[in-house]
Amino acid sequence: MNISNSRGPYEPVGFVREPFVRVADLGTSFVATLDTGGGWYEKGSMAFTAIETIERPRGEVWAAATDWERVPQWMMGIDAFEPLSQGTDGVGTRLRFRARGDAHHSQIVAWEPGERLVLRSRQRGMTADYVYTFRDCPEGTEVTLAAGCRGETTVWRMLAPIVGFMMKRVDGGQISALKKMIESEPFNRSLAA
Repeated sequence: MNISNSRGPYEPVGFVREPFVRVADLGTSFVATLDTGGGWYEKGSMAFTAIETIERPRGEVWAAATDWERVPQWMMGIDAFEPLSQGTDGVGTRLRFRARGDAHHSQIVAWEPGERLVLRSRQRGMTADYVYTFRDCPEGTEVTLAAGCRGETTVWRMLAPIVGFMMKRVDGGQISALKKMIESEPFNRSLAA
């Protein structure tokens, strides 16, 4: 599969298999969101893809995934997670989280309720994107997390594969933990719509 943008064609990284293709097929808005500055498809930028089927309706899964107070229950290593401003969540909302005792920030760069959420974090010359998608399936909701990083300088671009490996190691179980959290609770009919 060839993907191109204004800089030319890109080949997805060899270790990225079918789950990535399914995520990429969500449309050009997905690619445009992630390929800012020409980075997402470059070698070393794709960290991992995780897919789980959660036996609950999409509305309930979305509500649990975007309940910021509950994020530490399913994002390993996160002690606290909160929006920096009061009001409605959406594109541009800045979030603060504590991981291993240090404060960090993230921003919502895509917000399509019940369908897609993209969180972007920047630290020391590295940008990381976490793309969560939610789809109905016969068993409930299919949740996909595609995560990747890209360096803003030559040194950080060289380190991107290592950072990607660490992202997979630390965050690769997020969707499994979300599934476990949601399925261990009683079904919430008010959130099913």
